[in-house]
Amino acid sequence: MSPSSLGPALVALGAKVKLVSPREPRGGGGEKFFVTPMNESSREIALMPNELLTEIVIPHEGTKNATYEVRQKEALDWPLATASVALK
Repeated sequence: MSPSSLGPALVALGAKVKLVSPREPRGGGGEKFFVTPMNESSREIALMPNELLTEIVIPHEGTKNATYEVRQKEALDWPLATASVALK
């Protein structure tokens, strides 16, 4: 899963992303957009060169959700662990 703080919450909520590029628009579930970097030069999102994220669609049919992060310190730092849940 993604090291992003926003990624786990959007995946738990079933969010869909929409991307545009000079070639063609594409989209899909958040679980395919927020990814784990495989090496030092890769990113935590599956955004290709010349693409823009234009929309995030979050279903909102009465879902309760929560996200919990564990951090080593209070400052702006990456969480050590993040957990998100969505219940219908």
